[in-house]
Amino acid sequence: IFDANTTTSHISEILVTNGGNANGGVIKFNNNAGPGQFRIANINAATAGKGKLAIHENTTFLAIDANTGIKIGTAQLPIFSVEMNNGNKTLTVPHGSEIYAQQLNTAGNANGTLVFEGDATFSAASNTNTLHTVNVNGANKTVKILKDLSLHTGGIKVADTATVEISGNITGANAATIRGAAANQGILKFTNTAAVAATGMTVGNGGNFLKTIEFAGGAVTFDNASVITHNTNDFVFSGGNATKVTLGNATDVTLATFRNTNTTGVTPTVVLGVTQAFNGAKLGDGAAG
Repeated sequence: IFDANTTTSHISEILVTNGGNANGGVIKFNNNAGPGQFRIANINAATAGKGKLAIHENTTFLAIDANTGIKIGTAQLPIFSVEMNNGNKTLTVPHGSEIYAQQLNTAGNANGTLVFEGDATFSAASNTNTLHTVNVNGANKTVKILKDLSLHTGGIKVADTATVEISGNITGANAATIRGAAANQGILKFTNTAAVAATGMTVGNGGNFLKTIEFAGGAVTFDNASVITHNTNDFVFSGGNATKVTLGNATDVTLATFRNTNTTGVTPTVVLGVTQAFNGAKLGDGAAG
């Protein structure tokens, strides 16, 4: 249990072994005195699937230097889980952070907020566990979410010219949204290799519409409960794939711009969920649309 702040110096490595139980030891950031700040370079698993990172109170990991954030697990040796099961507590990580875990546990709906202050990778499947909010901060920064993600009540908020990359399925409940921090801010980019689905997810949220939705991977299907607000008017196809995007029947794209920026001659496909008259839509190639 870490109860004291570590801000002036840093811990080079915490190595998690089995800790006497099947899923490894538990590292709990509790800080009973209030929100905690910790400067830690690495939290590593001795073997894959060992160790739990428990965020019991609001916790901020501080940068080691300008380009180095905390590294938790690796792609080859992920820890067992990130635990955010003490209400909607916030975990904030700095630019350059990477988190690899086999699963994300929230012990209920709308527990846990993740704040990324710069480029980051987050790989932990939430399955039936639902986060409250993911905040992507920092101009021209990219946060890569590699596994399936479920959100409840809050959603994903993308600031400035930041990008959130989605590689897995994304599910929303209780009006969860993917939105800009303000109008015409933020890029949502799908980088999936296999087909994925967006279920129950509102994209745009009225006035806080996204700047761009980009499809750079495989097929993406939005169900009829998923709505892309008509303010989000820039749909980009990239990545060299003949991507197929299926939209639900509540999505209005009559004023949208569809741009194919591929240089390989591939032709993407958009399947509409309802008949629409493209009075103001633009279809074209390249950056200009």
